[in-house]
Amino acid sequence: MDAPPPEPRRRVSRRAVLGGIGAAGGLLGVAAIPGVAGAGTEASARIVPFHGRHQAGIATPAPRHATVAAFDVLADDAASLRTLLDGWTIAAERMTRGLPAGPVLDVTRPPNDPGEAMGLGPASLTITVGVGPSMFVGARAARFGLATQRPAALADLPAFAGDALEARWSDGDLIVQACADDAQVAFHAVHALTVTGAGLIRPRWSLDGFLGTGRGTETPTPRNLLGFKDGTVNPTRDEFDRVVWAGDERRWMRGGSYLVVRRIRLDLERWDAEALDDQEETIGRVRSTGAPLSGGTETTAPRLRGPGSDAIPADAHIRVASPTMNDGARILRRGYNYSAGATSTGALDAGLLFLAYQRDPRTQFVPIQTRLASQDALRTYVTAVGSGVYAILPGVRPGASYADSLLG
Repeated sequence: MDAPPPEPRRRVSRRAVLGGIGAAGGLLGVAAIPGVAGAGTEASARIVPFHGRHQAGIATPAPRHATVAAFDVLADDAASLRTLLDGWTIAAERMTRGLPAGPVLDVTRPPNDPGEAMGLGPASLTITVGVGPSMFVGARAARFGLATQRPAALADLPAFAGDALEARWSDGDLIVQACADDAQVAFHAVHALTVTGAGLIRPRWSLDGFLGTGRGTETPTPRNLLGFKDGTVNPTRDEFDRVVWAGDERRWMRGGSYLVVRRIRLDLERWDAEALDDQEETIGRVRSTGAPLSGGTETTAPRLRGPGSDAIPADAHIRVASPTMNDGARILRRGYNYSAGATSTGALDAGLLFLAYQRDPRTQFVPIQTRLASQDALRTYVTAVGSGVYAILPGVRPGASYADSLLG
């Protein structure tokens, strides 16, 4: 994509800059960008609106690719943090429209966009930003004036049986989830935000994910690397107020959500050696169709009580994870597969980039995972090696910034 013409160098107020970006972006819906060089197909030219009450990338249908990254904040004070988040807002809004993260002003200086997404179009890019618990404790909380702003729902996750967590894959002050129909567009979004925040942030971890279907919330349901359909039963849109959107005492979180990220390594060598019958009983579904072992089709509710329920073993994954067995607790799953080479023992380092959105992890993810860790037959084949919980900021209105809700 050709770079826009140089923009004049002039001093403008922060509000004027953000207001101009909002005015340009607020009129766009999910549509193709006219005149984008190399957009080529309808998919590559599709725009997901940036502004709204909620950030895109949560209720938005999941595209094929994701890059999720966490950062440690190096900023010295609240003003510097605001500068970072203001810059991220401008860059994110531009990139979701298929534009460079920032205009090229001077060829004698480093560019403010790394350039690898030029000509690729917006490709349904969504950028979702949140903050971790570490922003509200200790020196960081004092530095940014956030000591009294931590939401009760942003509680540190407890230790779960079977976890083998590594610090290099866990936690972080800030989280960015970039999803797109083009892997390079998703990676570019995180790369460009890293460039934009140079000197104010340090990358902590990053992981790329992929799905085996074009739209993760439409049929056919994507399959995980175990070969089974994953994400069959998710909350419907009319359940989001109860299940997904934060119901918090903190005003700054209204319109936000809570995200649990888990890097879950699969023991594929052991799984691949199991008979198909054993695999299906471990999951509780027929591998080929996704139907529960108790009968029906993929979307048929499994029989967990009463006649026919014994077709699904007591420790089958779908039984142990079911809301029926967890006092109605549910989460919105937006998981992606990942492949990261091989481990030091020669096994494939591959598995699930687990992303779960919810209203309150204390009453949703934590009790579900506690039960899975002790009763789920699948626990033999899965190990969480990375983990984090984050408060996902509310959506950004035209002319506003990620910083406005958090810093006031």
